[in-house]
Amino acid sequence: MKQHLPGIKLILVTIAAVVSIIFLTFLYSITFNQTNATLSTSRKIIHINNIQIELEKTIARLLYAETVQKNFLLTNDSAYLNSFSHVKMELATSFSLLFQYLANDGHQLKQLDLLEKTIGLRIDLLESTFSAPIYNQNESEKLAMNLKYGAELMEKSRDITKKMVNYQEEHLKLLEKEHRQAITLMPITYFILVLVLLVIFSFLFIKLNTNRKKLIKINDELKIINQTYAQAEKLAGLGNWRYSFQDKSSIYSQNFYSILGLDPKQHKLNLRHFLKLIHPDDRSNVIESFKNSVRHYKPFIVSYRIYTKDYKIKYIKSIGKIIKDNKNQKYFNGINMDITEMVTNSKQLEIKNKKLELFNTDLASFNYVASHDLQAPLRKIQMFISRINEMELPNMSKQGIEYFKRINTAAAHMQVLINDLLLFSRTNTSTAEFELTNLNELLSNAKEELNLQIEEKNAQIVCESLPTIFAIPYQLQQLFINLLSNSIKFAREEEPPIIKISHHIIQKQFVLFDEDLISDTYHKITVCDNGIGFENHYAEKIFHLLFRLHDKAEYPGSGIGLAICKKIIENHFGFIEATSEPGRGTCFNIYIPTNLR
Repeated sequence: MKQHLPGIKLILVTIAAVVSIIFLTFLYSITFNQTNATLSTSRKIIHINNIQIELEKTIARLLYAETVQKNFLLTNDSAYLNSFSHVKMELATSFSLLFQYLANDGHQLKQLDLLEKTIGLRIDLLESTFSAPIYNQNESEKLAMNLKYGAELMEKSRDITKKMVNYQEEHLKLLEKEHRQAITLMPITYFILVLVLLVIFSFLFIKLNTNRKKLIKINDELKIINQTYAQAEKLAGLGNWRYSFQDKSSIYSQNFYSILGLDPKQHKLNLRHFLKLIHPDDRSNVIESFKNSVRHYKPFIVSYRIYTKDYKIKYIKSIGKIIKDNKNQKYFNGINMDITEMVTNSKQLEIKNKKLELFNTDLASFNYVASHDLQAPLRKIQMFISRINEMELPNMSKQGIEYFKRINTAAAHMQVLINDLLLFSRTNTSTAEFELTNLNELLSNAKEELNLQIEEKNAQIVCESLPTIFAIPYQLQQLFINLLSNSIKFAREEEPPIIKISHHIIQKQFVLFDEDLISDTYHKITVCDNGIGFENHYAEKIFHLLFRLHDKAEYPGSGIGLAICKKIIENHFGFIEATSEPGRGTCFNIYIPTNLR
């Protein structure tokens, strides 16, 4: 047996060596896999943080877009248009990044598609107000409807963003769980590796050094992300805060101090100091809201006033909720929003609304004057003209008769002018509701009203079948009356008027107007005649109030009819244009959205 001991020892040593090598290899593979899993988890966490930050930036930019819109409405300063365009570009960049980040997540992509469409609708709605100044009650009501609809879109955008962030947080919890499982065995593995072989330790040291460089890079990226988040906070006028129920401590962001006008290096805030900055009249409400939120685990939402360092008053809106960490420790996380400008703008808007109400009152007074005080003496003038014409005209001299005819013509023109001004005023302040309307019936009514003029000029009206749409019936009937009357009036003497009316549905890209388009498709109604026409550079001016291309002695009228047409189409959120050529006739193109309800 002794002779075999060296051989047995050699075999045992060899087996031990082989087992050691296998064991070390196994430990090394475990260590390597765990390290890579840690790095992978870190990258995923950064990826999720990028998504969350980009979502928050998107909402912040949308809030800023609303602020730009309100400033524009208040000041009518075109400089805000550039700010609005810049915000749109930033939103497009944010969505481009988000689509890249979520390219492999089908569930989140659907939510992102919905968010993009919702924010797109909100941006379109905001942008529509840049070209629609509020001069009348109708536009004011339209703005009110847009503000309500915009608020709904904004709330929907927040809800979608919240769902996406919650989804990412759930995913983050799973990653943290996997991360903890992956690193559980790492200390034991490293300890065994150090004891077993210095070479393995050296190898691991090199590997860890490599990983350290990667972590440094990741930390640098996190710094950049934090800086971006701080810039987003500043842009949106936000400041975040955190209150710990365990040690009663508070943490405030850099921009939180900036909102208060404080330097974080010189002032260290806590909850007690912050409460002292709140306006005395609002302090008890803030405290009670905070306690109620803690008591019932409800979100904390409250608006109040604070005093800044230089004793100026700012309006603040605080939003927060209670959260728990992995150790079941409670924290109150929240954000503060500086709404001073919003409140100020709201007050200015109230003043504007009061002025608008006064304007509408004056306009109503004008309607009364036009329909009663002006027309009453005019009717008397016309009555005496009629009596003179019946009883005294034969006794007048030729010159007297000529003067009398001029007086009669002037009175008739004044009657037409008052009637047209009154019609324009009523069109401008209409509060009529849209209803399903057959345009063929409206055209038939218009032709019946103009029957004498049509027979006198032997006019031909050729019309394709017109659609049934949502509209204000009496206004569109007046539109047909004005356009047909215009074509008959400006007919050529040597040729009876031929008026052709056609209808098509077109895509919005073929509607050649700079204004925002509210529908993907439009009704295009064309009214063309073979009349005297006009130089095409007057195509926009003819829609101006009281603008005339011809002397009223040659072509009688008030110069208001086409202005009424334009206002009617604007009441239907559409557009009207004219194209013409002297001696070749005129075409009026009318565009009405197909999505009116």
